[in-house]
This record gives sequence, structure tokens and C-alpha cells, in this order.
Amino acid sequence: MSTNATENFDDNTPPSASPDDIYKNHAERMKICKQCENLGNPLPFCKICKCFMPLKTRVPIAHCPIGKW
Repeated sequence: MSTNATENFDDNTPPSASPDDIYKNHAERMKICKQCENLGNPLPFCKICKCFMPLKTRVPIAHCPIGKW
């Protein structure tokens, strides 16, 4: 059994984000999504990746499929 909790992660693992950082990033990302022609209406699903954007924008390692954030 491993004694080092980080040995299974590679160098691409992002650092932990604080709840304030997650909220700030979520708000910024959703603002971008709301201006995008690929956001569904009335339900905020992305027409490209099919994700529910209010949830996806809170995930620190998630990204926009067309590179907007």
C-alpha cells in the first residue's frame, strides 16, 4: 500500500482550488457561455460537448470545447 498520497498523480494535476476561486471562475466562464451561440436555450447545455454548463464551469480542470475558456 502506498504511503505517499500524491505518487499516483502526474505533473499535470492542477493544484487545489479554493471555493472562492471556483466561484469566481464559474461566474467568468458562465458569462462567456451565455454570450456563445452554442449554449442551448432555455436549458444551458452546450451544443458542442453536450455538457450542462452550470456544472461544467465549476470544474477547475474542465475546458471549453472551442477554446473560449
